[in-house]
Amino acid sequence: MPMHTSIKLDTPVEFINITPLNPLISKCQIKVCYVGDEPNRNRSIITKEVAKQMANSLPGCPIVGFFNEEKGDFEEHNRIIDISNGKFEIKDTTRPYGFVDLGAKVWFQKFLDDGMNEREYMMTEGWLWTGQYPECQRILKNGNNQSMELDENTINAHWSKDGNGDPKFFIINEAIISKLCTLGVDNEPCFEGANIGAPVIQFAFADGFKEQVFSMMNELKELLNKGGEKVFTRYAVEIGDALWTALYSHVEGTYGIESVCEDEGQKLFAVLTADEKYYRLDFSIAEDGSVVFAAEATELEDYVPAEEPQFDTEAVAEYAKSKKDEDKKSEDDEDDDEGEEEKCPKCGKPKSECECENEDDSDDEDEKKKGKKEKYNLEEIQEYVELSSNYAALETNYSAAQARITELEGQLAELTTFKKGVEKAEKEKMIASFYMLSDEDKSDVMTNIDTYSLDDIEAKLSILCVRNKVSFNLDDNKDEGKDPMTFSLNGGMSDEAPAWVKALRSVASEMQ
Repeated sequence: MPMHTSIKLDTPVEFINITPLNPLISKCQIKVCYVGDEPNRNRSIITKEVAKQMANSLPGCPIVGFFNEEKGDFEEHNRIIDISNGKFEIKDTTRPYGFVDLGAKVWFQKFLDDGMNEREYMMTEGWLWTGQYPECQRILKNGNNQSMELDENTINAHWSKDGNGDPKFFIINEAIISKLCTLGVDNEPCFEGANIGAPVIQFAFADGFKEQVFSMMNELKELLNKGGEKVFTRYAVEIGDALWTALYSHVEGTYGIESVCEDEGQKLFAVLTADEKYYRLDFSIAEDGSVVFAAEATELEDYVPAEEPQFDTEAVAEYAKSKKDEDKKSEDDEDDDEGEEEKCPKCGKPKSECECENEDDSDDEDEKKKGKKEKYNLEEIQEYVELSSNYAALETNYSAAQARITELEGQLAELTTFKKGVEKAEKEKMIASFYMLSDEDKSDVMTNIDTYSLDDIEAKLSILCVRNKVSFNLDDNKDEGKDPMTFSLNGGMSDEAPAWVKALRSVASEMQ
């Protein structure tokens, strides 16, 4: 069948206006990898300078993944072994779900991973084909882990070595990013906090404006959280109710009541005032409705009161006056009761004026005798004797336990001191093994030897060796006077490199 032909005619060209955004795609934000001297889970290290070079390969980079329909989530880097016609090959089963924007913004941003590790991540933005692949909605709604894949043919890296000459850290000097792979929740990325999800920072404005917006957001967040919890939710309470009465009675004469609040942890507390300062008094409400207050109030620094006070000043003053009137009336009633003479039950007159005869004085005396409390000897009560004996035994056991704790604390202090000495000796040995570096190069780790871990010291010194282009020759003390033989980790397996070098290449290839 002949091929159809189509020849361009010499006629005017008609252009149309198009929408610059396909409605079937959605924007996403990606934490690619963290940078610095810290090795990741694959024991590889990418510095910020190297990451800046790698960022040039991000625009247009595919976003891939393998979605499990039954699981309802993505999985890891999926590959299968395909066998056909007596041959087998490894095939990648992941599917492209989007791409990094061709005009993508790339920036560095710090995060606190797992509440303790501060890391700086390389960030970028991309697009997902949500109209074509509905499973992408999961990424935008919940967020997914993400793993960066490097083109193995472009990796330029070196292995740092430990004191025995064994490979320790894989320090990447140059590489091209080939893919960004979406992982499932159950699949941990090698860069712990690397993920892909809905945009947190929108860059749909002119250059420079995004930085201003982001800065303003951070400043606002800092202001809201400055000095601790400063933005509180008012707790429902009215002047004169049980809670207000208990609070007022507790602080009367010492503090004024600004407001009653609860914090993010739903802890109840009162904001008090005194001498133009603000104080926080925590309290709780027991099951029986009673109010339990903290031992003392703590000062609230930089507290800014609400524009509208929770309690009206005049209403508070009126309540205080009414409470004073009630207290005074109660005191007067008590004084009247104390000064009033006992009255006769028969005639109702005070006993001093009563003319009624006491017909049964003897009966009264008997009743008085019956009313007297009978005295007991506690030593005759079996329960008391048992409790007293148990208490004495507990006191003895407590004293023995306290003595044992003191003894163990002394032993722990000795062991801690011994452990620190052993660890320091190991660190000093590690530093000494890097004899090819100058004292100036090693000054940082020597200064921070007590704070850096053994792995930190090894990683930092290894990076310095690579940067200084130090030759790693495992036979430093052999064949003196001969030129050292070096081998590239990127070379093929067919060269004349020794078996251990080929093994290193295999390990490096598998880790990447």
